[in-house]
Amino acid sequence: MLSTMTRSLLCIALVLASLALPMLAQGAVYKWVGPDGKVTYSDRPQPGAQEMKLPKEPPPPPEVKAAPSAGAPAPEAKPGEKPAAEFKGYSKMAIVKPKNDEAVRSNNGNLDVEISLEPVFDPKLGHTFVVSVDGMPFGAAQAQPAFVLSNIDRGTHSLRVEAKDAQGKTVGDTGSIVFYILRVSAQFVKENPLMSPSLPPAPKTPWHNNSAGFPYFPAP
Repeated sequence: MLSTMTRSLLCIALVLASLALPMLAQGAVYKWVGPDGKVTYSDRPQPGAQEMKLPKEPPPPPEVKAAPSAGAPAPEAKPGEKPAAEFKGYSKMAIVKPKNDEAVRSNNGNLDVEISLEPVFDPKLGHTFVVSVDGMPFGAAQAQPAFVLSNIDRGTHSLRVEAKDAQGKTVGDTGSIVFYILRVSAQFVKENPLMSPSLPPAPKTPWHNNSAGFPYFPAP
């Protein structure tokens, strides 16, 4: 049994050894007990000393970067740049062509459409324009606020355009307007073939009236 003093010295030696562990990690540590029962630790071997196996110093824990929270603020703008403001939708969106209750002469059924927007249209936002004619989707979504609708039947129609963002959220709506397509019917063309819109223009006569009122033939 070790005496109380020996146990105390042993505890002190163990504490000192643990504190000196980083410095001694590169070399061996030796332990021996003197004639008086005193336990000694050293990095130099002594006769009868026992080499101690010390635990290796654990590596430092890896650095963990905190993930940004969902409510984290947007990255700061570079010097001289204004921070990008969140788009909250178009304050005004209206169909300016055709006008409401307008009659459009279009024998091929094409209709030019123009949309007025506030704020002005910015293609970088990736907005698209979804068209409805008579309450039904009409064609593919448009990438610009000015486009042409093709092959619309003659008669009365309603027109509405919605602006969608990249996630499909509605950011603007024109509401519905009414327009009329004036188009030559197939029956009219059948009964009046000379008035068909697809006929080529009539050739010019070989003579024209000049300013004096006399007919003349142009030089060949």
